[in-house]
Amino acid sequence: MPAPAFPIPDSPAPEPEPTPAPARRRGPGWLVTASLTVVALLAGAGAAFAGLLLTGWRHQPVQHYSVYVYFKKDVTDAQREAVHAVLTAIPGNRGVRLETSQQAYEKFKETFKDQPELLDRVTPSALPQSYQLETVSRDDFDCGLVRPLRTMPGMDQYTVILTPRAGRPGAKIAC
Repeated sequence: MPAPAFPIPDSPAPEPEPTPAPARRRGPGWLVTASLTVVALLAGAGAAFAGLLLTGWRHQPVQHYSVYVYFKKDVTDAQREAVHAVLTAIPGNRGVRLETSQQAYEKFKETFKDQPELLDRVTPSALPQSYQLETVSRDDFDCGLVRPLRTMPGMDQYTVILTPRAGRPGAKIAC
């Protein structure tokens, strides 16, 4: 029998001793990773917000409306109070103000002070009492809120106006 090409040991070779794992270094690597993650999240949020702004999403502006209610000459206190109740129920109202015929006449005199021929023909009794209401909303004015005024006794007419603001014209609202 020919001799083997490699020697066969009589006893098994001893197991090599395990080498200890290299010591794990705790350095600033986790801090760098966490910082980069936070920066990436903030950059993504900023890009998303910029995308919303560029595509037309905007903060909805606040609209200011004025409601004027003019009374008939023979209006009673009870009728005026009923109108007042309807106006105070309008959301966003900033108070309802009564303007007497005399107060309206004083305004009229100031407005038309350069037209004495007009001032001579108008008296306080020619101008109606009125309620004035200022309201603020992010939505369009809900005309349903003032529709009950149409049939209320003592009320002559009412007007709703979108108040002009910086860069935005006003408008009479058809209610």
